Amino acid sequence: TMVGTYWLSAAVAVFLTVVSIATLPFFMQAIHVSENVYAQAREYILIVLAGIVVTMLYNMFSSIMRALGNSLMPFLFLVVGTVLNVVLDYVFIGSLGLGVKGAAWATVVAQFISVLLCLGYILLFDRSLLVFGTKKEHRPQAGLIKNLFLSGLALAMMYAVVNVGTVILQGGINGLGDMTVAAHVTARKISELCMTIFSCICSTVTTFTSQNYGAGKMDRVRAGLTIALGLCAVVATIEIVFIYVLGEPMIRLVSGTENADIIAMAKRYLRTDILFYYVLLVLLVLRNFLQGVGMKLITIVASIMEMIMKALTVRFFVAPFGYTAIIFCEPFTWIACAVIVVIGYLVWNKKATV
Repeated sequence: TMVGTYWLSAAVAVFLTVVSIATLPFFMQAIHVSENVYAQAREYILIVLAGIVVTMLYNMFSSIMRALGNSLMPFLFLVVGTVLNVVLDYVFIGSLGLGVKGAAWATVVAQFISVLLCLGYILLFDRSLLVFGTKKEHRPQAGLIKNLFLSGLALAMMYAVVNVGTVILQGGINGLGDMTVAAHVTARKISELCMTIFSCICSTVTTFTSQNYGAGKMDRVRAGLTIALGLCAVVATIEIVFIYVLGEPMIRLVSGTENADIIAMAKRYLRTDILFYYVLLVLLVLRNFLQGVGMKLITIVASIMEMIMKALTVRFFVAPFGYTAIIFCEPFTWIACAVIVVIGYLVWNKKATV
């Protein structure tokens, strides 16, 4: 299994790097990137795309450790990488004056440090995970690689659909001017930092749920879901307080600007969206839970709903309402998608109790 995972990860990383770099000009034109920022945006994205292999390595190593029951270390490494990303943003952009490409390098370097931490931990405590050699059992098996690929395809489709919706929404934001783009990028950076713990908990939910569901331990499946929702609720409460108390200093730090309009827009986005984190945590936890119990279709349906709502926002609401439409797009999307996954959970729970 390990060898198949390594080969599949390497192949996918190379494929995605080549295809994404080759199609970058098309997508940048499709989302109407402003000429004023086109060169900088292209430079930023190229650096991030060149680092796809780093992202793939982190996801691979952390997933292997979680599958073996070690969820703590991948979580800690992810937190270290995320915090380091913010620090490096300040150093590369503020101190070194690298501008937009500095932000890109900060992301790639922070992810690379996370990979090194994962690899170092494996070398120290479980070298058996690094399986190489010429023995028959160490050679890649086509059937096993095929099963691994198909198992991950549904989850990949879910995230792909979500990201297509994000790209569509970004196209609407780009038409609102450079200051709005700058404010939104800053707010999203901070928002993604806040969502880091959610992401780690939810990844664990999928692994924990699938393992216990496969073993027929339904009491642990339900207990895991309850604990995950509770943990995420505590995190959401802390983050809401954090954003309302320290949101503005964070915006100044991340953006490196004193422009009052940019700061005001970013603060408005954060203070609005974060209040809906309780809805978001239900969506994320249940979506990953349903993935773990094999209800892959409902997770894809929810993702398609998210894409559709973002497309409708860009088509009908950005022009009359401006950035306000962008701010409220995600909360309304979270609510709609949460309804879908809650229905999916109720359907599963009814079948599971029969």
